[in-house]
Amino acid sequence: MANIVSAATAKRLFAASKGDAAVSVRIGEIDGQDVVMEVKRYLGLKEFGLFVGELAEAEFSGDEYVPQGAKILFDFAMVRHYTNVSLPEGDIETRYAMIQQLGLVDKIKVAIDRDGQYWELVKAVEDAQRHEREQRSGLNGLLGSLKRAVDGFDIGSMLEQLKGFSPDQLQSLGELREIAKAFDAHRDAADSADKDAGV
Repeated sequence: MANIVSAATAKRLFAASKGDAAVSVRIGEIDGQDVVMEVKRYLGLKEFGLFVGELAEAEFSGDEYVPQGAKILFDFAMVRHYTNVSLPEGDIETRYAMIQQLGLVDKIKVAIDRDGQYWELVKAVEDAQRHEREQRSGLNGLLGSLKRAVDGFDIGSMLEQLKGFSPDQLQSLGELREIAKAFDAHRDAADSADKDAGV
């Protein structure tokens, strides 16, 4: 059986490895001088959560589904969270071109993949985005169904069908009359709004 590492030893190893928390990575050369970026080898728990939270809704622009936007935002987040590189504000095309031409994300992946955090991050982001898609599709589907039901509701047809019921049968239906009144009031309010709008 292997020896158990004590908590004190684990803390000392962790403290000793803190100097290894970031690495310098060459990204190019200007006037014969190397240009390097500092790359964190891993994100702490809080920053990992912030990264995933920022990208959970990255596939949406308002209510519109735009999945290609997620890749661009992922690359921006990789540079922002893992490096000391400041991208210029404003023009998104320039920022994206810089990331691609300098190969920043690939260089970050090489630096952080040693500990395997990159794939954990990708999985967490994918899970968060899938959850957001499911939430939005479920909510949008429900709202669409409710709107179609209310818009297509024909109170006259329902009242015509109720004529065939005896008073005892209607009484046993309980709240049906109240429901009919509520829909009738809704229809009257919609008709009134249409008249006010000149429709």
